[in-house]
Amino acid sequence: MGGGGSETATLAMSRLYVGKYQLGSDHVKVFLRSGDGGDGYILPPSITIGADVKSWKTVFGALMHEAFEIVLTKNNLRYSPDQDWSNESSAYLFVMTHNQMSDCNMRVACFLDDLKSDLKKAWLKWKREKRK
Repeated sequence: MGGGGSETATLAMSRLYVGKYQLGSDHVKVFLRSGDGGDGYILPPSITIGADVKSWKTVFGALMHEAFEIVLTKNNLRYSPDQDWSNESSAYLFVMTHNQMSDCNMRVACFLDDLKSDLKKAWLKWKREKRK
């Protein structure tokens, strides 16, 4: 289900396109970028992960966080306080049943399984390119 891979990965303007992968019913574009942390967007569906970190586990953890947040939001499981004009993500609350959690876990697990190899290759390429 994944797209991309090392053949289609291109480095441009401090961003590296990894590929397009199915996350639930969406096809999500995945990128690496300068810095750390991650960003997830529902429209258009995309996840961008900071690649300037020492550990592959940090990259993978940020990806998993953003993927879960997208799935939980798309399944109407994310809540935020009324009148929160700052739209601060730390105020979000996720509430779900055990069955909903299982469904979301499966969607994210399939997504991660499809792209893990491509993402690791892209991250290693990023690190090589940054050393030049």
